[in-house]
Amino acid sequence: MNSEDDTDHYKKLSDNIYIVSKNYFAANKRLLLHNSFSQWTLSLLSLGLIIIPLLIVTKIPLRFQQNIIDFASIGLAVAVLMLSLLIGANNYSLRGEKMYQTGLELNELYRDMKQFESNDSRMNHFSKFSRRYSDILRRYENVDDIDYIKGKISRIRDKPIPLMLQINYYFKLTLEMIIYIIALILEFGFIGLLVTKNV
Repeated sequence: MNSEDDTDHYKKLSDNIYIVSKNYFAANKRLLLHNSFSQWTLSLLSLGLIIIPLLIVTKIPLRFQQNIIDFASIGLAVAVLMLSLLIGANNYSLRGEKMYQTGLELNELYRDMKQFESNDSRMNHFSKFSRRYSDILRRYENVDDIDYIKGKISRIRDKPIPLMLQINYYFKLTLEMIIYIIALILEFGFIGLLVTKNV
């Protein structure tokens, strides 16, 4: 293997580590956003469980009959339970922290590789760096496709970000968050209709 091939292999591994670290940092931000959205949604749905009985107790004129209101209250309670189980199963906060830790470890490995990049003995360290890289990836969860897209966006410097890349990212992100949006629209839509009784 000649020196030029060595440089290509070494640089390819170094570049790959840099790219993957960006993907993991993107995954961290997405999972923390999930955690924030899910906690707020759960809190607001729980608020609905308090508001609906209060509307009944205070004798405010309501649009729907009691059996419909009871059905909606039970449905809301089930939604709160399901969302609680979803949050518990996905553990967004802990997974986000692990993604961040992975990104930090990959960044450290990238900096270590950079120290030897212009050194003639760099290939003596290549197998050690390659093993460290494999070991890091083996110990942690893989990122999703959306994180790869966000990582690609974050690496773009000094030129406009392609519109289709942005659309693709925000479309995928909206699909992930839509469950929270729909739940809140249904809850506040129902409460809004409930208190606006027809004259």
